Amino acid sequence: MTMNQTKTETGNGRVVVGTVWRSSGLRGRMSVVILTLALVPLAIMGGLSYKIADQTLRAQSIQQLDALRDIKTAELKRTIGEWRADVTALSESPAVVSALRKLTESPGGAAEEAAHELFESYLDNYHYEGMFLIDPAGKVLAAVAVGRAHERGPGSVEKRIGANLMQGRHRGHPLGTLPTALRDQPTDASVITDAVIIDGHPEIYIGTPVIDGQDTLGILAIELGWEDLNEIMHERPGLGETGETYLVGPDFRLRSDTFLQPVQRSVEASLEGSLEEHGVDTEHVRAALAGNRGVHETLDYRKVPVLAASGPLGDPDLQWAVVAEVDVEEVFTPTREMLKNLVYIGVITLVVVILATFFLSRRIIGPVSDAVVRLTSAGAEILAATAQQASGASEHSSAVSQTVSTIDEVQRTSEQSAQIARAIVEKSRESEEEAAGGQESVKQAVEGMDKARGHVESVAENILTLAEHNQSIGDIIASVNEIAEQTNLLALNAAIEASRAGEFGKGFSVVASEIRVLAEQSKKATTQVREILTNIQKSTNDAVMATEESTRSVNSAVDVVNQAGQSIDNLNEVIKEAGQMAAQTSASASQQATGMAQVLQAMQNVDTVTKQTTISTQQVEQAAHDLNAVSEQLRVQVIG
Repeated sequence: MTMNQTKTETGNGRVVVGTVWRSSGLRGRMSVVILTLALVPLAIMGGLSYKIADQTLRAQSIQQLDALRDIKTAELKRTIGEWRADVTALSESPAVVSALRKLTESPGGAAEEAAHELFESYLDNYHYEGMFLIDPAGKVLAAVAVGRAHERGPGSVEKRIGANLMQGRHRGHPLGTLPTALRDQPTDASVITDAVIIDGHPEIYIGTPVIDGQDTLGILAIELGWEDLNEIMHERPGLGETGETYLVGPDFRLRSDTFLQPVQRSVEASLEGSLEEHGVDTEHVRAALAGNRGVHETLDYRKVPVLAASGPLGDPDLQWAVVAEVDVEEVFTPTREMLKNLVYIGVITLVVVILATFFLSRRIIGPVSDAVVRLTSAGAEILAATAQQASGASEHSSAVSQTVSTIDEVQRTSEQSAQIARAIVEKSRESEEEAAGGQESVKQAVEGMDKARGHVESVAENILTLAEHNQSIGDIIASVNEIAEQTNLLALNAAIEASRAGEFGKGFSVVASEIRVLAEQSKKATTQVREILTNIQKSTNDAVMATEESTRSVNSAVDVVNQAGQSIDNLNEVIKEAGQMAAQTSASASQQATGMAQVLQAMQNVDTVTKQTTISTQQVEQAAHDLNAVSEQLRVQVIG
């Protein structure tokens, strides 16, 4: 795998984690954060506690084993020192010196009996296994056994009396080594023999020379008891179930019984059996026999991991190792129990944190989720309302544009009516001038009146059409007014919904206010237009009435002319009246044209405002879209 592939996989992993994190919702992310804040310190504290406890227990166990080994070594040295002091004191007692001298001069008989009685009294007081008097050549002069040594069988010790332990079948007996070992030693020296098996039992002896003046009479030897050593080594303060202390000789065989395997690895079994099954050949024992002191984590004779403190005994005659050890499993049992308790605490804490997170998220996120849902619903409603309002505004704008076109046509029609009225006035003047000319003029007047009647009827029709258009414009303006009122109502509803949306609806609230202002302006403009149209309708009605009156006058004039009995004066009067009416009609038509121009200008203003309203409504619709998108995004973030 290349470095680029590794980076790509790492990047993909981060993308996946980020996607999961974003899609988990506020409740999930809050749960992860709370769990992390609760469990990470707990894990760190548990790990540090476990590490500190492990180190503390290890150091404490090492210190305890090291101290116990030193204590056992000191007790052994004290016991061995007591042995040496006892044998030295006995060798210097006059009774022993006298008994040995008598036995040297006359072995056996009364001297032997006297020595026997003396030794029994000593053994009763000192609790040793046996006592021996040996001459310098290695011959046993007297021997007494008690305790375990006596239990080996009658005469098992006494039968050695008279035997030379340095020759024959007794050669090699530990007692036979004493004369040679003490030969070059000071007169107050004592020698301890190492343990050997004699008649199936381990034996250990201490001997010292018996001096009378300048003469060395022989050797006093004492058989020591193993119970003293086992009693010392079997004291187990603070060693628990697997701790023990024991002694090992230079041959890797035991010099005290073990606690864990008292049969297989007793002194007897170790000295008689094979080294592999009954000995103790371990790393820490070898180090102690080499003269090194220390504490090791190693395997014991059972191949079990132990903490072992070992060191040499430090006696010139006994090259033994003192060992104090305990199983590693037992040493660190408290740490394992603590680790188990930490796991229990962690599990309980995890459950409590999960439950607390669940209830907290329900109490905190629940209202937020409800508010977000309501906000999302309100955004959707606002979006629907603004869309409907935008559609209505577009229709409103289209209707206003059509109204402007219609009013433009009406205005052009009004201008044509004014021109026709001015033409009628001009014709009336011409008729008045020609009426003075006589009958021909009357005829011309009749013809002119006929034409005037046609024009007046045409004007009447145009004025009626203008009245109908005015009525249509009024209906359209009423529709525009209703649309403005609906726009105002929608803007008010939008403002209310925006206030409900809180911080997210401030921008939309501003837009809704602007729409409401524009709607009010539209309403005012339509009101003004309605007033103008009302005036135009009144003028139109007046014009219609004047036109009808002109028509009747023209008809009367025609009748008068047709009757041919009227004078020119009357005709002139009639023509003047007709001229005046035509002038009034022309003035009315001009006023109507001016009013329609004003209506057109007002409607153009309405059209401009309506287009601005449409643009604002579209902006509101876009803002509603944005608000709805933000609400949906917030819902996803909070609810997931």
